[in-house]
Amino acid sequence: MNMLEHWLYDATGLLLTPVIATLVALGAFALVMFGGFLREGLERRASRPAPARSATPMAPLAHLLAQHEAPGMLGRFAREARSAADDPRRLAEVATRCELEATRRVSRLNLVARAGPTLGLMATLIPMGPALMALADNDVSGLARSLVVAFTATVCGLLVGLLCATMGTVRRHWYAADLTLVDELLERAEALPR
Repeated sequence: MNMLEHWLYDATGLLLTPVIATLVALGAFALVMFGGFLREGLERRASRPAPARSATPMAPLAHLLAQHEAPGMLGRFAREARSAADDPRRLAEVATRCELEATRRVSRLNLVARAGPTLGLMATLIPMGPALMALADNDVSGLARSLVVAFTATVCGLLVGLLCATMGTVRRHWYAADLTLVDELLERAEALPR
């Protein structure tokens, strides 16, 4: 092994600890997010709002604002829009903030869904160098230790990616439905005579 190859081998070996630490942190993040995801899912199931039927165009908005404990973006919109219920422009600003928050939440999950498997692959490939060196030296215990780290990291990275991708997809659908209802209500509010 020449000097450059030796330097590269040592440099990648130094990456193993930060990669595994980051993978563990992403795993903890995914578990915390999964707990919040389950809570939001149960809240959504328990508080499915019945559509309000009324002759007045603003009755659905009043009904929505009365449900400020609704989960997801509907609840957030209802909480923030109570003070702006008479001003369609301020309602639109609140809706835009809710849309940005929904995008941020889903984007964060999508980022972790991609980063988890990538870090898992890195933590798989880094120990393979020492594993091959141990194999060349007939060191079976060193080979086994390196392979255990490699395959465990792969499973953890894939699990993090699967959890976050699933939560991101479901939340994207939830928030799209919430924001569609908010947009319909805003259109009704803007159509009212001033």
